[in-house]
Amino acid sequence: MRRSTKQQSDNGTCSLSGKWQVFEEWCGSRHTITFQCSVVDLLCFLQELVDKGKAFSTIKGHLASISAYHVGFGDKLVGQHPLVCRFMKGACHKLPVSRPLVPLWDLLAVLDALSHHPSEPIEAVGMKFFAPGLTKVYLRPNQAFVPGWAQRPDVPQWSLGFFTHLHSPQQRSRGLTHCLVRALHVYGSRTAGFRKEDQLFVSYTTPHKGKPLSRQRMSH
Repeated sequence: MRRSTKQQSDNGTCSLSGKWQVFEEWCGSRHTITFQCSVVDLLCFLQELVDKGKAFSTIKGHLASISAYHVGFGDKLVGQHPLVCRFMKGACHKLPVSRPLVPLWDLLAVLDALSHHPSEPIEAVGMKFFAPGLTKVYLRPNQAFVPGWAQRPDVPQWSLGFFTHLHSPQQRSRGLTHCLVRALHVYGSRTAGFRKEDQLFVSYTTPHKGKPLSRQRMSH
């Protein structure tokens, strides 16, 4: 454990040193003293990184390296100077962290799995597998479970349409197995016999069968 911690520390030091070396070379080409460079020099260096298309995390790493070696500006570290803070805020907006739009998991595989046991046939699904019918359903927030913003009288309701916008008859038939409206209608029908409240999700086990789920149970 100690060896691992020391190795991580060494790696962090090497990373800082490498970025500091880049800054040293940049300052050397401009005959500027690295550990006493001005705010203007620092901002010019950071701007060049932005212009080169460097990631925001990389720019933050360079700034951290400079802060570790620079004498600072008055009683503030390099990264605490107001102009540097404003620059980094602007760089953060200009260079947002990119996230993949396509999920890493296979959506078709998930939908295919939902078309078979234990999700289908839906009429025979165990109650513990139900979650969020036949043309449309409306959902309104339960004020006992939502934050303060949703307790206002102008809270809108959500409308879910029936899932029928598939091309071929085979696709439409298969698409029904992924329809939330259908699932909610079946869930409502199957809980009607023991439901004691109008809350959507109710307990299916004794001794609370038919009663609204508690916050803890809903979370679980």
